[in-house]
Amino acid sequence: NGKKMSKSLGNFFTLRDLRGFDLRAVRYNFLLAHYRDKLNFSLSSLKQCQTVIDGFDEFVQKLRGAGAENKEIPKLLQKFKSDVLKHFDNDLDTPKALAVIHKFLHKINGFLDKGNLGEKNAREIISVLSELNSFLGVFRFEFDDVIPKDVLELGPAEGVFAKALLDQLPEITYTTLDFCEGHAELQK
Repeated sequence: NGKKMSKSLGNFFTLRDLRGFDLRAVRYNFLLAHYRDKLNFSLSSLKQCQTVIDGFDEFVQKLRGAGAENKEIPKLLQKFKSDVLKHFDNDLDTPKALAVIHKFLHKINGFLDKGNLGEKNAREIISVLSELNSFLGVFRFEFDDVIPKDVLELGPAEGVFAKALLDQLPEITYTTLDFCEGHAELQK
């Protein structure tokens, strides 16, 4: 709300408040503000960031259904990567870098909608996004064995995470690999 977060003002968030949000959405929310600027954190802005992250996931999945090769893509990719890195090199200007990413994804979506993007193009795009993602951490490229979102939203409430999984999903088995201080890693 434009004010400093503090317990005494009652305008602070705990990790419990973030339950149900993809951690990439939280990261994306932080990246929207330049590190020298103040960040106005709210659950409504986090919901918007979750929508963006869901859009990123949808984009990556759409790349799998690519059509004909497009000879423009290598040149576009080179400029895209150069522009993003230019903003990172300029005092780590993440908001401008994210704007370049959105503009690029919009252009590529246009090619996808027209069937003007081939498998090789898609692999090249994934490769560049993966490289940028090594420090952004907002894209996901693996979808086959991801734990369903409704399972993750069950949360580790009062240490009954595994029981909730068994009760809610009797046909799917997940085992807890690590459970420490409210963090669970699951394996299908």
